[in-house]
Amino acid sequence: MKKLILFDLDGTLLDTLEDLAEAVNHALSLRGLPVLTVDRYRKMVGHGVRNLVQQALEAAVSEAGDGAGKNFFLEGFPKNQFFPADSDADGAGKNYFSQGFAKNQFFPADAKRTADAGDGAEENYFLQSFAKNQFSSAEIDAALADFRAYYQEHIDVHTRPYAGIPELLSDLQEAGVQLAVTSNKFQEGTEYLIRRFFPDIQFVAILGNRPGYPLKPSPEIVQEVLRRVAEGPMAEENYFSEGFPKNQFSPAGAKLSLDDVLLVGDSPTDMRTAYNGGIEGLAVTWGYRSAEEISAAFPEGTSVRLVESVPALRIELLGFYVSEPFTTPPSTFETPLQRIIYETFASAGIPFSRVDTDPGITMEDCAHISARIGVQIVKTIFLCNRQQTEFYLYVTSHDKPFVTRDFCSALGIPRVSFASSERLWELTGVRVGATTILSAVWPAAAGVHLVMDAAIASSEWFACTDGTPTCFVTLQTRDLLDKYLSGKKVIIIA
Repeated sequence: MKKLILFDLDGTLLDTLEDLAEAVNHALSLRGLPVLTVDRYRKMVGHGVRNLVQQALEAAVSEAGDGAGKNFFLEGFPKNQFFPADSDADGAGKNYFSQGFAKNQFFPADAKRTADAGDGAEENYFLQSFAKNQFSSAEIDAALADFRAYYQEHIDVHTRPYAGIPELLSDLQEAGVQLAVTSNKFQEGTEYLIRRFFPDIQFVAILGNRPGYPLKPSPEIVQEVLRRVAEGPMAEENYFSEGFPKNQFSPAGAKLSLDDVLLVGDSPTDMRTAYNGGIEGLAVTWGYRSAEEISAAFPEGTSVRLVESVPALRIELLGFYVSEPFTTPPSTFETPLQRIIYETFASAGIPFSRVDTDPGITMEDCAHISARIGVQIVKTIFLCNRQQTEFYLYVTSHDKPFVTRDFCSALGIPRVSFASSERLWELTGVRVGATTILSAVWPAAAGVHLVMDAAIASSEWFACTDGTPTCFVTLQTRDLLDKYLSGKKVIIIA
């Protein structure tokens, strides 16, 4: 397990895109420019808000279209920003070509700049003229100020943590992992959002875009976190002076190997930051860059670790969770079937043990659980004939391939196939990933055939899901067959 994990903010811990988009669009609207869709901003975020505003200005100008020139010039730029001192601003739309500008001052070599451009010149100007960074620093700064003013008042209107992130951070903290935030978002916004959404998480550092510090992918932000961990909390930081004792997180002089450190982010910038800082990087794909975009940003053959969900990230960071065994039912039931199962255990006098787990969906997940409880989780398959008039719950070993021909031959029935998820829910009371023979007590399962491999039926212990993907039970196989399934026909096949 890593000892220190650095998290990116936007697109990793928090979904901030809609609030960012609305704030930048506000700045664009003030300049008479068209607003951009929220999705357009996905590839713009992550490089600091100044770069975000600049890219948005350039994108808006490029698609401004007819009529945009007049609004842009008359409303968006300071007087005389482009025109000579004696020019008439009101006539700018018609006359700015004849005001003495040098050739190619705005247009590329093949663009029209003759007198016949007339009233339509604005469109050509906007569609053809702006190269990257055409905006002056003053223009970008003015738009940035408008963005900041709006964003500071609307920073958390739509922003929310991704599902499961608060719990993951809490569990990492409880496990003794030190946590930090490394973002290209401006410092004040970074600090506010962290305190707003993760008030109980004691980060060793919350670092955003600050004057005099380079943005990611510079390794300096990684190095600063490592310095803070080694030196302990810095008293001058407001964050650490608001309720957290000095040296609560790491003893002064504590040392970490770079192998103990991980950076988690959603962009190529984050992964380059990790590489430049000499630490491991882990890219999440629920943020603002796709897996393809992240992988394509690196040379062919470069291995980039990707995770597609918060549960998958939890396993990467904490390992697959399996609780200590319980011999009592869950305190709350997730489904009606789960309640019936434990009521049946009680009424039949069947002792059992159970463990709570991360979602046990795949065979690899079940292998984690089996290793912890010391009993192999069985594989249960829900099948039906072509007419969907006959249904089968088939229990077999976890590593035995399912061969339709062999199954049908053993039962002397026509060919079967996997039944639909809808019929699974209707007839057994479970969703995909939680199929279990314990569904036999579900009222609608009365007509479902129960089939079990002889090797399973002869084993001492039986382990399976309790109808949910996050709880698994162990009981003696004889109790299952003789008590739980009493009065029900179970077909045993070789």
